[in-house]
Amino acid sequence: MKIENLQKQKQELQIFLDMYGQNCFEKRLSTMNTRDVIEIKESERRAQVQAKILKSALDEHSLELRVKAANEAEAACQQRLSVAEAEIVDLRAKLDASERLALYMYLLSTSMCIWRLLLHHFISRLYGICEIR
Repeated sequence: MKIENLQKQKQELQIFLDMYGQNCFEKRLSTMNTRDVIEIKESERRAQVQAKILKSALDEHSLELRVKAANEAEAACQQRLSVAEAEIVDLRAKLDASERLALYMYLLSTSMCIWRLLLHHFISRLYGICEIR
């Protein structure tokens, strides 16, 4: 019961405070002259203009930061591209060397086969000649 009484009193006090605050606000407005209202509106307008200027500066700064980040990302990509291109050149050189080595080995094995055949033929003929005599 006490809690309910306290809550009721609190609500009554809140209503009284709201009415008193509204009444004070209305009295204050009625005592203000036109010049005060004009000064307040002009001050509000200047504040809005200043806020727009600050927002524009912030947007411009944000844009500058994004451009800077994009430039840094592009530089990093260019560096990676240069490394990749150098690696491609190196791999092509190794491939060329491997192809030359394979060709050399092929020619060497082919010539070895030819020499073996010639040697075999020569020895066969030599023994063949020796047998006839």
